[in-house]
Amino acid sequence: LQKTVAVTENKNVKLDFVPSYSRPLISGRDRPAANRNNPYDFTVVGGATGYQWKQDRRVPFTGIEGAEEGLSRVTAQTSGGYDVLDSSVRASGNFSFHLAHSKTEDQTLTLNRLFRPKPTAQLIFSSRLGFAGKAQTARAEISADSGRTWLEVWSQTGTEERGQTAFASQSVPLAAFAGEEIAVRFRYDFTQGSFFDQTAPGVGFYLDDIALTDTEELLDEQIVDVLSGTSFSFAPA
Repeated sequence: LQKTVAVTENKNVKLDFVPSYSRPLISGRDRPAANRNNPYDFTVVGGATGYQWKQDRRVPFTGIEGAEEGLSRVTAQTSGGYDVLDSSVRASGNFSFHLAHSKTEDQTLTLNRLFRPKPTAQLIFSSRLGFAGKAQTARAEISADSGRTWLEVWSQTGTEERGQTAFASQSVPLAAFAGEEIAVRFRYDFTQGSFFDQTAPGVGFYLDDIALTDTEELLDEQIVDVLSGTSFSFAPA
């Protein structure tokens, strides 16, 4: 690649060369033969000093996350001062997830799974936003880049009043992420102004019965270095 730079006499010029990013294109068999090496090639990524490829096992996802297993299948990042598992307010079973603003930091609940939605996939969950201010918002978010960025797919903002007294069923289409590897999280955030800082039952954001339809779960992830060049072999069992 070449780039022309105008240089004034007796002046030093510093130029940072940042190659434009192009997503690599992979060529090879769509249906690789089992128990043998299947060769694949990919296009060069400008500025890359090395490559890796990843394989997963895809299985239909049929689970429902309703807090009955505790926090073993989710990651909760909260400001503390309250229990994320709530037994007094729930849509079904014995528990629900509870996010509240004991402090003004974002409160998040992330599913510890990776998914691959189909074009008809939906994110389904039961939500209840109780006492919450107009600066407090409950959100559902999707990441298609391993958590580096998150895209909002659903939200609900407080009303400065009591809010919901029962759970509501939510269905969010995931067609925009069909064929992608995604992560799912819920976030309860605060912008500025007044807010409810109590954590008692009925205050804040409740979640229960989280599920994804027409979606595969990605298991047994393996990441392998490409030793040289722009090709690799895949030998599925």
